[in-house]
Amino acid sequence: MTPEARATLGRSMAAGAGWMILMRLADRGVGLVSLAILARLLLPEDFGLVALAVSIIALVDMFGQFGADVALIQNQHAERRHYDSAWTLNLATAMAMSLVLAVVAKPAAAFFAEPRIEGIVYWLAVANVIGACANVGVVDFRKRLEFRKEFAYLFSARALSAAVTLVLAWQWREYWALVAGALAQALIRVALSYALSPYRPRPSRAGLRDIFRFSRWMLLQNVLQGLGDRASALAIGRLAGPDALAKYNVAYEIANLATTELAAPIRRAMLPGFARMAGDLRTLRDAFVRTAGVIVLVGLPIPIGIALTAPRIVDVMLGPKWLAAIPLMQVLALHGVLRAFSTSSHVVYLAVGKPRLTAILTAVRLCLLVPALVVMTMSAGALGAAWATVTVAAVMWILDYVLLYHVLHFDARALLAATWRPIVAALAMALAVRYGETLLPGVGTVATAAVSLAALMALGALVYGAASFALWRACLRPPGPESAIFGVLQQMRAQRS
Repeated sequence: MTPEARATLGRSMAAGAGWMILMRLADRGVGLVSLAILARLLLPEDFGLVALAVSIIALVDMFGQFGADVALIQNQHAERRHYDSAWTLNLATAMAMSLVLAVVAKPAAAFFAEPRIEGIVYWLAVANVIGACANVGVVDFRKRLEFRKEFAYLFSARALSAAVTLVLAWQWREYWALVAGALAQALIRVALSYALSPYRPRPSRAGLRDIFRFSRWMLLQNVLQGLGDRASALAIGRLAGPDALAKYNVAYEIANLATTELAAPIRRAMLPGFARMAGDLRTLRDAFVRTAGVIVLVGLPIPIGIALTAPRIVDVMLGPKWLAAIPLMQVLALHGVLRAFSTSSHVVYLAVGKPRLTAILTAVRLCLLVPALVVMTMSAGALGAAWATVTVAAVMWILDYVLLYHVLHFDARALLAATWRPIVAALAMALAVRYGETLLPGVGTVATAAVSLAALMALGALVYGAASFALWRACLRPPGPESAIFGVLQQMRAQRS
């Protein structure tokens, strides 16, 4: 790859990451507002019931997750037969999994001693089939690095479905509003996919062999990943009940905001760019180090700030019914810190055509996580599950870096050079927020907590930003995550103009 091609691809990836971050921030803004309203309209038990049903569906559905979309992105020479086969495969597997769900819904409800789960599973299975009808042509938004279109597609569906859910929750005041919202989101995404992409899929099996050659490992990885992701919900739902599960899920979602809303979209933009670099190991290695520095820069301060301000966050966003989520949020914030330092190795392995390595790592994580969850949930409930999640994540963090080093042979000194300034700035921010806490009144009314939380957020952002910029200037503005962020902003501005 020529230097000019590397530079062009780097700019496109940077702009794509910027658009994906913007999309996730907008999406999360809608989600947080919705959660703050829904938490006061519904009971924690309502959220827990739907979470259990979603976990059951995910456990069945993961056996049909072939990762066909990823296969299309990784294959730079995919033809129409591949796209049509991917669409056919997605729809066929969704229908098959829904039939399985129709069989297991009643036994699953009996297992959790909660008969209301049965009806929820039926309707969410219908939503799953509807969602599988979406136009496969939208995959090209990512593959061609057209992230503005991706933004329009995903955010529009999110905003419209959230509005439907809120209206129904206001009128019904029960968990069926969440189920109806899921159905609405599936319908809206299908309609938008055909409105925004001119591609029109048709049934085909011509490209299935090529897709399966890559996706067999993706299927294994998705099955193992799905088991790991839902293990906590199953353990808590069975051993501690829907109420505890709802509080754990909300605490996990808030504590991991940095990776779900900032790091995840960066990784989403990485895959198509890394796939184009797969034949140039040096370029891929340099891109990995730069991206790791950016993820730490944007993702590290958020879980630290959440842990420090958890009581005020719960008081403002959720209300007194959710006080038990405070210690969960503080423990799971450690998981958010670990995820900010994660390697994003799965993106590298998929890009270079080695999905089996991702499957191996996921299998190791599952073998460690399941017994840890069972033992610690039995002894300490949802809080024990939170500590089990953090402990296993720490072990996997070490294994992940060791394996990726053997694949990329990256320079550990370069990685440290890209991350030490954000680490120091985050420590300065933590000290400032801790000191600011002592000057503000304790948690009282919602208005008082909201003002105090806003003041602490502003203080943390100001100190972190100033410390990061000062350290970068003191080091004579070296190439790194700070310069990458400025480059992203400039590239996005250039694209808009």
